[in-house]
Amino acid sequence: MSVVLPIAAPGIVTSVTLSFIFSWNNFMFSQVLSMEKTKTLPVAIYNFVSCAEVDWGAVMAAAIVLTMIFQKYVVKGLTMGAVKG
Repeated sequence: MSVVLPIAAPGIVTSVTLSFIFSWNNFMFSQVLSMEKTKTLPVAIYNFVSCAEVDWGAVMAAAIVLTMIFQKYVVKGLTMGAVKG
């Protein structure tokens, strides 16, 4: 385990990140057909935003921080499969 997990970490982080990004593609389908107990993460987050108040500064700051944190893992995970040897 001490060898496998560090080697697999970039791939795991990349898979999680891409799965999260692809889940946003199903937002409208989930918004229309989901019930209270079967909501997806994007629909649940959307329910916290109201027409009167959206703190776009905080939303963008969080997006930039998450991008900065996960960018190296995504790039490393994508390039690890392309390198032979």
